[in-house]
Amino acid sequence: MVPCHQRVFWLLPQELVSNPQGTPDKNPFLNIVWTAKGGALPSAGFLVTSNYHGIPGILLGLSGLYKGDFTQIKLQPLLSPGYSQWQIPPANPSLLTDWQNATAVISVNGVSGTGSILIDTDFAGIGVGYVTVPIGAEVKTHSPSESEECTNCADNGTEVAISIPSQTSATVSFNYTIGDSSNSLAPPEVVIMPENIPFATVSFHFYSSFDYFFDAERGFIGLKTLNTTPEEYAQSTPGLILGNVFQCMFKSLAAAMPASNLEQEWPTQYSYPYTYRRYSDTESIGISSGTTPSDVNTIYILGPDLRPLKSIGFLSGWLSSAGCQ
Repeated sequence: MVPCHQRVFWLLPQELVSNPQGTPDKNPFLNIVWTAKGGALPSAGFLVTSNYHGIPGILLGLSGLYKGDFTQIKLQPLLSPGYSQWQIPPANPSLLTDWQNATAVISVNGVSGTGSILIDTDFAGIGVGYVTVPIGAEVKTHSPSESEECTNCADNGTEVAISIPSQTSATVSFNYTIGDSSNSLAPPEVVIMPENIPFATVSFHFYSSFDYFFDAERGFIGLKTLNTTPEEYAQSTPGLILGNVFQCMFKSLAAAMPASNLEQEWPTQYSYPYTYRRYSDTESIGISSGTTPSDVNTIYILGPDLRPLKSIGFLSGWLSSAGCQ
């Protein structure tokens, strides 16, 4: 399935289960089969920018030139639907891997909770935000009147702040108050969702303050504030963000390895298709992003050249036993 935040036309997460067209092979941005000039096809991904030669636009395919000054967020892998659900297997087999939404800390009226964020890329239709508030947050809402189309929307004055957690110096955060016309990030309305896990979408207003890319092959999103974005409303620091689930996972795995040198602070790194951490001078632990549905989320012992030496199980089992979920 194409992750919600990577779609051109998006659906809410609960709609994916019953959506047979929700696989990555249905996203035209990720399945380019020819170019007018010929030559190599672009990588599977796209850049949404406010300033491409002076105009806003979407660039298909990625290069390293886009990434240096972005905050790059590594997404956790998500097993795709069964192979039988694919209408046509994509030309690039790495698209058999899907990616989870980015983890985010969502605060509503000063009460915070950890959940996920969806970066909408439907410019024309998603003018309102959607938020599932953290437990304990109090939000006043209004019912639709004859002049309103918004159902269960938060009242003006509701404060929303979102950040993507990081154990490095790289950061992304933004905030708005509903009804604040001075902040272009603020959608005119925010629908309050009934689910329990904190969740937020951004609406197309987000692109007044951020450039965004999605790397479908390697499982990254990138965010960068614009030069015109006031720091009081949004900030981004270039670098790499690897989520706390990965960090917890590797700490648990390293402790279980007989050759592990726990006194060494090995950094968590990424080299396609592995998110990995070295635990000795010659071996690493790697979680595969996968090139087939059967490989994604598999954990490997890797040699010094990141060649898989053996599988030690699946991510779901280790997460459960380590208490990292």
